[in-house]
Amino acid sequence: ADVAFAGSGSLLATCSRDRSVWLWEVDAADGDAECVAVLNGHQGDVKRLAWHPSREMLVSCSYDNTARVWEEQVAGAVDDWYSSSTLSAHSATVWSAAFSPSGAHLATVSADRALVIWSRAPGPPTAAGAAAGSKWAVAARDDARHTGAVLCVAW
Repeated sequence: ADVAFAGSGSLLATCSRDRSVWLWEVDAADGDAECVAVLNGHQGDVKRLAWHPSREMLVSCSYDNTARVWEEQVAGAVDDWYSSSTLSAHSATVWSAAFSPSGAHLATVSADRALVIWSRAPGPPTAAGAAAGSKWAVAARDDARHTGAVLCVAW
């Protein structure tokens, strides 16, 4: 389980063994929090969360050997969060993820002893004009440096 604040300070994400990620909007004036979304999609416990440094984009890491990128799509008056990418380069639990300071890259680490660096390319616009989501591709991979599970990563 993990808790992470977005850079804006107005969103808080929590995750747990129930395979979900909850997003909370936090009122800076009184500290009250309201659940604005429950994100489902992982097939295993969700272990770690990381926010993009400048966008409302979240990555979740799971026992299901994947990391998922979640983004907000605004359509009319409805804010809706969706999984824009499932990152599947690991063969064991993904324990941690971290965005680069620019947000153009993402690092994931796993019980498979690998460090994977992902690069982001914006997806095409949808018919409604909203971004279709970011597509991530493996830019680099290192399987040889660690002799055991890699549990944490930071830029």
